[in-house]
Amino acid sequence: MNCSIYENDELLGTISDIHRYPLGDYFEIDTDKALVEKTLPKTFLLPYEKKYIISVDIVNKKILTKDAKPILENS
Repeated sequence: MNCSIYENDELLGTISDIHRYPLGDYFEIDTDKALVEKTLPKTFLLPYEKKYIISVDIVNKKILTKDAKPILENS
């Protein structure tokens, strides 16, 4: 919780909740204010899968992702 989500050094948002569904877990992410100002959604869901998560740094509360921004843009 409260980990920052980054893709290509761009802050996408911060994890506000984790949803556990039968087919997998999803991070609920509060989108960064700068992106919301560009008319992107205020929140989006990101599957917790190796396909999207590059690395997790619990100490610094930072998660690096790939292909998460297109999910945000299409939410």
